[in-house]
Amino acid sequence: MKHYAIGVDLGGTNLRAAAIDTQGNIIEQVDGPTNSIRGNQSVLESIGGAIRTLRETHGKAGLLGIGVGVPGFIEMDKGLITDSPNLPSMRNYPMRDLLSELVEAPVILENDANAAALGEKWMGAGKDVNDLILMTLGTGVGGGIVLNGKIWHGFKGMGGEIGHITVNPTGNPCGCGNVGCLEKHASATAL
Repeated sequence: MKHYAIGVDLGGTNLRAAAIDTQGNIIEQVDGPTNSIRGNQSVLESIGGAIRTLRETHGKAGLLGIGVGVPGFIEMDKGLITDSPNLPSMRNYPMRDLLSELVEAPVILENDANAAALGEKWMGAGKDVNDLILMTLGTGVGGGIVLNGKIWHGFKGMGGEIGHITVNPTGNPCGCGNVGCLEKHASATAL
């Protein structure tokens, strides 16, 4: 039996899921829209559908786990998205437990930029260092900080949220409640 994990990247616009072997190689990837306009249940079903597609192809017995990277602030111990400026309907949304119930498998929820930083630490440019900062640019601007080889979550999981640093005190309003956030002036959406 070949062991693998499923990783999901939920963006403000797109959804990507991949079956990954124990060496970090992508075995298969599926992509699609986030469908956030249709509501949280539609987003959840899109994620669940991608997971089921990969699991049906590669077998349930070999699945080691499922990790989901989401844009936003997460209470790690509760698996709760407390806020997601690019997916505003997901405020106080218990995604980990709902998704775990939907796909009948354990799910780990992590901020998407933190997950990217962990990936760089494991397989990428950061594999030979213990401390790094990673920036993401897409619908928003994100960041992940690795200190002593581990993600630094900071206060309420917001340690690496560089997209919500004020760069223009009289700037554009942000979904986080602030004005002039970096991601409202320098993200792919803002540009």
